[in-house]
Amino acid sequence: MYSGKNHAGSLSQEQAAVRADSNVVVTEAEVIAMWYWIANLIIALWIFADARKRKMELPGLWAAACFVLMIVVVPFYLAKRPLKAGEVREGGTVWNFCKSFSILWTVLMFAVGVGGKIATSNAFQKASLDSSGSGMAFVTGFGFIMVVGVWFFVLASVLAMGFHNRNSITEEGPTGPLKTDADPHAR
Repeated sequence: MYSGKNHAGSLSQEQAAVRADSNVVVTEAEVIAMWYWIANLIIALWIFADARKRKMELPGLWAAACFVLMIVVVPFYLAKRPLKAGEVREGGTVWNFCKSFSILWTVLMFAVGVGGKIATSNAFQKASLDSSGSGMAFVTGFGFIMVVGVWFFVLASVLAMGFHNRNSITEEGPTGPLKTDADPHAR
């Protein structure tokens, strides 16, 4: 029979239940961060495989850099990787970087917005309809506006830089190491 007293060296049933539950509880932020790193790992593995197929130097370094700084490395990789036969890249390196960055930035900020919506909807369920609930609604709305503002400011700046530096360069594959493999007389 349970007496409710905590004996020296042992936990009460309530304390044991709390300790067991505390090891299982994962916050929404931790789940979002986990998916971010899983996505980084998947994209890094794709970059590693693609860099090897395109015979780039140091494919492992490209993959490691992608895992750490995906938002910058993936657009740079896409702008600089050697083209296969039949592939075309137009506008120059800066334009291609800015174009890829803008797409990746939009996807990332959409994921942040969805994660924020999930986290705030769970917080709203716990909040009451008193003044703290209305304060939470105000802060949530303000946070959403800030996310959209940051997204738009970065997107507009990068696209303006890309359009300003866009040129008439057209690259046709194969390029780089793939060109020497496709044309044995190019060596």
